[in-house]
Amino acid sequence: MHEPRLSAALRTLLHGQRVGALGTLGPDGRPQVSMVPFAIDRALGCLVLHVSALAAHTRNLQMAPDVSLMVMQPEVPSEPVHALPRVSLEANAELIAPEGPRWQSLRTMSHIFWG
Repeated sequence: MHEPRLSAALRTLLHGQRVGALGTLGPDGRPQVSMVPFAIDRALGCLVLHVSALAAHTRNLQMAPDVSLMVMQPEVPSEPVHALPRVSLEANAELIAPEGPRWQSLRTMSHIFWG
């Protein structure tokens, strides 16, 4: 089966990176960006972000789940930075309750977050 070139490039980029820049809205409505580790949940067809309950972006997600995530290839010396493969995704985040059944199934991905 033929896969479109852009789909293949997107898959390669997302599978080749472990962190992205997460954009959320703070309580004052101003944007905040932080680096977060992510993994791909193939069963659900979505990205899973690892966030801490202590982090500002987690509190932001609880108030306003609209997010943006940028994933990009690391800079390569002597290559123009504006030509780096990258993608910006917009989504509605869902916080998973700790110890629930979905949380337990996602724990199997911890090796991706922690190496």
